Amino acid sequence: MIKIKSIVIIGLLLGIAGFSFFIVSKGERLLCAKVIKGTMKDSVTGNIQILAEQTFQLKSHAQGVVQFVAIKPLSKAIPVVKGQILVQLDISDLNRSLKKALMEKNHFEQRINEGSIFANTLEIEKEELNASTALFNAEKITLAELKRKKNIVTRLEIEVEQEKISDSEKLINHSIRIEDLKAQIKKMTIRSPIDGQLINSNVSGGELISFGYNLGTIISNERLIEASLDEDDFVGIKEGLTAAVSLFSRGNQIIEAKVSRLSPTVNASTGRRLLYLEPLQSTQMVQPGMSGRVEIIKSKKEDRLLLPSKSLIGNSVFVVREGKAFIRSVKIGARNLKSIEILEGLKVGDIVVYETPHILNDGQKVKPILTNHIH
Repeated sequence: MIKIKSIVIIGLLLGIAGFSFFIVSKGERLLCAKVIKGTMKDSVTGNIQILAEQTFQLKSHAQGVVQFVAIKPLSKAIPVVKGQILVQLDISDLNRSLKKALMEKNHFEQRINEGSIFANTLEIEKEELNASTALFNAEKITLAELKRKKNIVTRLEIEVEQEKISDSEKLINHSIRIEDLKAQIKKMTIRSPIDGQLINSNVSGGELISFGYNLGTIISNERLIEASLDEDDFVGIKEGLTAAVSLFSRGNQIIEAKVSRLSPTVNASTGRRLLYLEPLQSTQMVQPGMSGRVEIIKSKKEDRLLLPSKSLIGNSVFVVREGKAFIRSVKIGARNLKSIEILEGLKVGDIVVYETPHILNDGQKVKPILTNHIH
């Protein structure tokens, strides 16, 4: 029995060996591509995150009781326009104080318009001084009596001027009080600083809030794309370069963008650096927090020898000639996610393996399957 089993196992091993020899002798079927001439996009890729171009944390500028709020906590976001009232605090007490201040100022102005007692008395005393001067010239009163009249007029003139200064000061104080109350009332009304979305609220009607309380968050309708690249990939990156952004949640949809600014610092712990992209099309339906990938085009080179990036093993490729794959060193130029530029070592029409070339041996038989690979 054991002898029979041994014979069966040996037969299977011989069969597998024979099949493997047959496959090797015929050549393994591998995907290959021809070296072509075309346009090479020298680019780098990185991770991206969608940000709102502007984000505002709404803060209260005064203490008060919430009378109105545009959305309650945990409600869905709503569109808002610049200047729209989002939170209104109770201003009934302030309105009463303002009404009183306006009335007091009005009454004070009326009293000023009615005239001054000091001014009226001064006019009378001036007339008497003129009469006394005539009497003195006629030697009917003494010099002392004339001086007494002059002193009275001088004192009244001073009192009239002081009264004018006091009235002006009081009138200014009334106006300042009114302006202060109006400013306080204005602080009780929180308006949207931009067109955008109110995405959350932290207050409800009737709630007492303090100064500086976080009322909610507003984001702009415009989006900004934050990209993270390895520090080495920043060579040649500058503002104005074009880029193609793809989002994980949007499949094959591409957002065209351009580099708007570069971060001046590098993250020491990750060795990565940030840059920011400005979308060249509407992105209102793209929500902050979405993530994806970006390809930034540093330059385009025409009439270049191109190969699929997957063909490369270090600085070498496998070239198929007469049914066999031979390793060949090449000099590489620009590269991107899909393609590499060949500067030396290949010519147009050479067939190169791009499917798992790392498993091949130099001189191994292969059966090339040419594909219309887009570089």
